[in-house]
Amino acid sequence: IWGGKDSSYDEIKTHNEMTDKGGSSYTVKAWRVYYKDGKEVDSSQIVFNGDVYVRAIFYKVADVPLVPTFTNLPTCYSSSKNGLPSYALYAYSDKSRSNNAVTHVKVRGPVEVVDKLLVSGLRLQAIDFMQVKSGNTSFNVAFILEDGVEITDGTQEITVTLNLGNLKTTVLQIEPSQIRFIGLTEGMRASSTITNNNIKVTVCYDYSETRRVKAEDIVLTVDLSGITTPSTVKKTISMTTSDSSIFAWANSIEPADTVVEIK
Repeated sequence: IWGGKDSSYDEIKTHNEMTDKGGSSYTVKAWRVYYKDGKEVDSSQIVFNGDVYVRAIFYKVADVPLVPTFTNLPTCYSSSKNGLPSYALYAYSDKSRSNNAVTHVKVRGPVEVVDKLLVSGLRLQAIDFMQVKSGNTSFNVAFILEDGVEITDGTQEITVTLNLGNLKTTVLQIEPSQIRFIGLTEGMRASSTITNNNIKVTVCYDYSETRRVKAEDIVLTVDLSGITTPSTVKKTISMTTSDSSIFAWANSIEPADTVVEIK
């Protein structure tokens, strides 16, 4: 409500007539009713009783689906269901004092926002797939909430458990000359300043899908998109596989960065 409260009165209430405007919010004209000593004051006795405006926002409560998100997601999952690895979601229940399987949470928020969440789902904070390894496949994550949206069923966080088969870890040595530069402007050349030592890559993989991961299965890349002039830049090294059917990803890359000379 726009407008201050006159200290001469005990209470000021703002009244307005609400009608369906076909949207989730709108501004309407309103009027004020003044109270003194618990009684309504005759409006004719008020020196100034100007118009005020009220912003009305309609809220909706609904059960919306949950959607986990990831960073550094391996390409091997791009063709899977929804482009994501197999997972299960759990929320802690104070009543049963245990984690119960969930797929939705109850939210309250502006109508238009909640209607979108019913279609797209409520996203969870991203899980970095480089942290997924044998013995570490469950992550407690919070919700990504838009302004005006709140969780109403008491759920504070979600446990995302990934079903990734039989995970194993191996350490591979990759020659720096094997780095692939992607996004390089046509006509330009790039080279890494890593020359003396191999790049150490700790790889996690699903042994039930991929019996063994070898150095030749690993592709290290550096993204040089957007660089159009000769320069020297420091860039992060990323890992993918030579075949998208290989269920493998990097837990660590040492060194994680390289200085690249672009000519």
